[in-house]
Amino acid sequence: MMPMTNLPHDCVITSEVSYPWLDYYESFVANLFELLKVSGWELGIRFVSLSEMRLLNRDFRGKDEPTDVLSFGDDLVLQQKSPVLKGDLAICVERVFEQAQDFEVTPEEELKRVTLHGLLHLQGWDHETNSPDEPMLKLQEELLPRLREVVIL
Repeated sequence: MMPMTNLPHDCVITSEVSYPWLDYYESFVANLFELLKVSGWELGIRFVSLSEMRLLNRDFRGKDEPTDVLSFGDDLVLQQKSPVLKGDLAICVERVFEQAQDFEVTPEEELKRVTLHGLLHLQGWDHETNSPDEPMLKLQEELLPRLREVVIL
């Protein structure tokens, strides 16, 4: 195993829209890694439009509709139980903000939730349904309150 100090710490965030909160979001992601006890990471996060998310969801999941977040993990890293989290997230901010209204939570809370959700998938967690009894979703909702103090929006 590599020494912790030599592990990569790289997060690249891209967006066609210049959101004023992106710097805060990057800091939030670093807090998430600490919370999830991830010692190294190579992560790409791309904020996409509804139409781009619909295409990604159709092409990779066979669902011709937009979703909030998609995770694209490095299967080799997952199989080897590597201390380095590698992968990419696609997040549709418009869908996230719609969901916030539907779920009666703040847009910030929902953005935190979907980012955490995507990172849990990259750590190898999965769920068959959206039932709150799913172990991954239980963990997600247990961790979310610890992120309340971190400001994004």
